[in-house]
Amino acid sequence: MGQFNEIDQAQMDWLMNINFWGVVHGTRAFLPHLGGQREAHIVNLSSIFGIIAPPGQTAYAAAKFAVRGLSEALRHELAIAASPVRLSVVHPGGVATNIARIPAPAAA
Repeated sequence: MGQFNEIDQAQMDWLMNINFWGVVHGTRAFLPHLGGQREAHIVNLSSIFGIIAPPGQTAYAAAKFAVRGLSEALRHELAIAASPVRLSVVHPGGVATNIARIPAPAAA
């Protein structure tokens, strides 16, 4: 999205709402159901930018580091509670998608 001083608060909120709060809400929604199973597993998706933080990715890295921290702490809490739920956090590298592609102008 850009350097920190190029990102306004609304953009940062939008990104955090999707990339961090989406994981939190999904985990909260499923955890009670999974806890009643004999065994279960939550897999939270972070990013390589949850491990390294390159310039120009301030908001995205912050969100992905937050996913990592949430997941690691919750994994320990589940283990201490002897929960049947296990938790993993995945940090994939670059994936070839068109997510950053600028759309072509609409045909007239």
